[in-house]
Amino acid sequence: RCADVTGVQTCGLPILWDESFLDIYEKDVDRVEVPWKTLQQETGGPAAGDFWILAARPGQGKSWTLASMARKALLDGKKVIVYSLEMPVIQVLARIHTMLAMELGISLKHSDLHGRSYDPMSYRKLLKTIRERIPGELYVVDTSKGSVTTATVASTIEGHDLALVDYAGLLSTGSGTRA
Repeated sequence: RCADVTGVQTCGLPILWDESFLDIYEKDVDRVEVPWKTLQQETGGPAAGDFWILAARPGQGKSWTLASMARKALLDGKKVIVYSLEMPVIQVLARIHTMLAMELGISLKHSDLHGRSYDPMSYRKLLKTIRERIPGELYVVDTSKGSVTTATVASTIEGHDLALVDYAGLLSTGSGTRA
């Protein structure tokens, strides 16, 4: 099977010395900027086709880190899809809404959203402000109707600038076993 990587066919060719990729070498690569200066400087941020893994012990902030990446991408006008395999959609939204509120200068504690003690009228105002001032789009895959398979991710990822799986260890195969 042949693969087309960045416009360059990679099978059936002696690619070790093939220079055809130089035809597109200077073309800018569209990347998603990450919100941490040092990581951004060292990596340039994820590009189309990149696969990044974030690993840490439980409770170390992996989900918050992914939400931070989503926040930055949304601020940059990117289209983000989140596959949340642990948290319900409302919890994912509460995290991202809290981060965007801070970005917009709106005082909001995540615990108020999480505990459902934030005034609904204020929440409506926040959502209106997000709609008006945040150029990106967010999609969250609802996992309450069953497990998410690698095939689900592969079939729904197209057209998004950033896809986040929280967390990959819970992905399933088509037969229901862990991927």
